[in-house]
Amino acid sequence: MTKPDHSKTINQLIFIALLVVCSAFGLFIILNWKYISNPFLIPNYRGNSIFEYQEDLAKFRYWGFFYPWNVLGFLIYLQTFMVTYFLIKKNLNFSTLQWIIIIFSLIFIYTSPEILDFLSNTIGFNPYNYIDLNLHRTISNVLMILVVILFFVSIWMIFLKSFRHYRKFLAITLFTAIMNIIFIFAFMELFFD
Repeated sequence: MTKPDHSKTINQLIFIALLVVCSAFGLFIILNWKYISNPFLIPNYRGNSIFEYQEDLAKFRYWGFFYPWNVLGFLIYLQTFMVTYFLIKKNLNFSTLQWIIIIFSLIFIYTSPEILDFLSNTIGFNPYNYIDLNLHRTISNVLMILVVILFFVSIWMIFLKSFRHYRKFLAITLFTAIMNIIFIFAFMELFFD
């Protein structure tokens, strides 16, 4: 008995997540266009950033920018895992239980800094006293490396005949990497000088 192929469902969920991210980011741009097109409207405008020290002026900034960027970061982790598995096995015939374990494991890894902060604030246990790593910085640095890997590996795999059945997924991964790069440059321009 063959395992059910859930890769199409995962592809559809990733595509829907990307649509939501693009819609939220588009709404963020529309709502803030008067500042983006003319940043001198903001008092005490400094450098190249638009909302530096003035983030309260940015409308819809969490749901339109920071939360969608977090979703993109998780998709980068998930898709890098999937692409790595492609390179090794050339299929994604995991069982439902295996998919659940994979996705929740990646969510745990990706959100571990927030989980540790929550533990520290609620029960007074500070796990950072026992960990030499700065998890926020480590996860961000790994994310930057994964974006670069996913970008170039997706382009490379799209043109290989052995992966021609997975071109839709590879196009989605390439689009995710490009969106993440757009968010990085947008963040530097809007919120960081």
